[in-house]
Amino acid sequence: MSYLVLARKWRPKEFSGLIGQEHVTKTLVNAVTSGHLAHAYIFSGPRGIGKTSTARILAKALNCPQVKDAVPCNKCSICLEIAEGNNIDVIEIDGASNRGIDEIRNLRDNVRYTPSQGKHKVYIIDEVHMLTTEAFNALLKTLEEPSEHVKFIFATTEPHKIPLTILSRCQHFSFKRIQTQDLVKHLRHMVKAEKIKVTDEALFLIAKNADGSIRDAQSVLDQLVSFSPDKEITAHTANSLLGLVSQDIYFQFAENILHNDIVKLLILVDKLVNEGRDIGQVANGLINYFRNLFFISLGKQGEDLIDVSRDTKETLVNQANQFQKGRLWQILEMVSSLEKNIRTTRTPRAFLEIAMIKIVNTMSPVMLGEIVEKLTELEKKLGTGSAYSISEPSPEPISRPLQQQKIVQEKPAQAEPVSHPHEEQKPEQQDLTIDIVKQKWPKIISTLKKQKMILGVFLSEGAPINLKMSTLEIGFGPNARLFLEKVEAERKFIEETLLEVLGHNITARCVPVGKDNHTFKNNEGSKNKQAEEQNEKLLNNPAVKTVMEKFEAKVVKITKKKEGI
Repeated sequence: MSYLVLARKWRPKEFSGLIGQEHVTKTLVNAVTSGHLAHAYIFSGPRGIGKTSTARILAKALNCPQVKDAVPCNKCSICLEIAEGNNIDVIEIDGASNRGIDEIRNLRDNVRYTPSQGKHKVYIIDEVHMLTTEAFNALLKTLEEPSEHVKFIFATTEPHKIPLTILSRCQHFSFKRIQTQDLVKHLRHMVKAEKIKVTDEALFLIAKNADGSIRDAQSVLDQLVSFSPDKEITAHTANSLLGLVSQDIYFQFAENILHNDIVKLLILVDKLVNEGRDIGQVANGLINYFRNLFFISLGKQGEDLIDVSRDTKETLVNQANQFQKGRLWQILEMVSSLEKNIRTTRTPRAFLEIAMIKIVNTMSPVMLGEIVEKLTELEKKLGTGSAYSISEPSPEPISRPLQQQKIVQEKPAQAEPVSHPHEEQKPEQQDLTIDIVKQKWPKIISTLKKQKMILGVFLSEGAPINLKMSTLEIGFGPNARLFLEKVEAERKFIEETLLEVLGHNITARCVPVGKDNHTFKNNEGSKNKQAEEQNEKLLNNPAVKTVMEKFEAKVVKITKKKEGI
């Protein structure tokens, strides 16, 4: 007997054998058992997920003389002939090669004849969207009022191309892509039955590369078996055959970025080019890898959104913990831009190298925030009684420091009398002040994350800077412009959260802040000798020098924070 490929050998024979389409199978089983059958069905969805197989199973359930609870016997001549595509009462038509009006006219003439063996005559038209407009029009009347013994089943990957006049006369079932984990489970069952040695990592790569198509996964597995018939199929074998870049390569990219090692990054790029890897595919892999790292950095809910094997997830979690969330978002933005550039260039390697150099040489906004936190801790240990902060240089990106440092509004240039703390002007809203908002800001963020995790993360990149006339201004630095746009687009949720936490109806307004209105200057503008001596004493302090050396920090300006700010 000639070899039968896995896709044909493992084609499901009954509704329970279909994977990931429970919403379809349950409805069809109920329809068959209750007798509430439509005269025409449309099965739509991506390739290789079971549309034609479902049509054949439905045809068997309608015609098998020994069917029970919508389960055909799969032993009688009718079931066997339908499975092979040879039954005279079940006519399968390829819509791509039989798309003209003449073929549909022949079909329309033949539907009048009663079935020869079973109860129903079933017409299965695959890729029905390929029919011409004239052919659809010829089919319309027959489809609207068919004979009782006729059933139509249309399969298509592009349902939007089917005329509405046809769609409105059919029951439409939309098939889903098969989840990777479900596909892995099915492949594991298959290789066990076929006695094929395959590692779990290789199965996951096959399922992931199939993009939800069980037929594609089975075809790749068939190819891998032919490639190494007597050996265990590993992830390395799958990567080689599929032309994929190993996850280890992306892990090395991330490690070298983490350690700011430009030379190793360029060597890694050179290695991939010499191996003949497609740079566009490498860019897509980098996007997917850093997307996974960023989602993991969001916490448990973020972890649930990534689609990787258990071993790979453990590696990603360990690596993600070494990055700061803001840094991962920054890298993800850069590699996304890289993918766009590669599609339109003749020198993709150069763009990949430039992107790696740019990523390493762009200071993370989070790093500045860490410096400030360390200095604040140092200040407490020194017990100086004064609060100092460092305003970062304007060329560097700032986003997270806004929430870690306290923002002070600039005062006009003219001298103003220094007000006593007890004589501060009352805010326009007596029951709510900007200080209260700042105090409860972490709670506002955590409350919002419970409702919309991503929006809460975006909002955490800003900070409250002003409250006036029931309008709260939330500042976002130059490196957080994208976060500003996302938050501004969903202000409704922000304002609902503010009402829930603060108990006040407040209008939220997102504003960009830059060098001139977010750097942390000394509000009193003191330039006296005493302040200069104090600054010099602070800079010469051994502990401050140690922190600056450790973080490679550069002091641009030292300002004294006002009490209560």
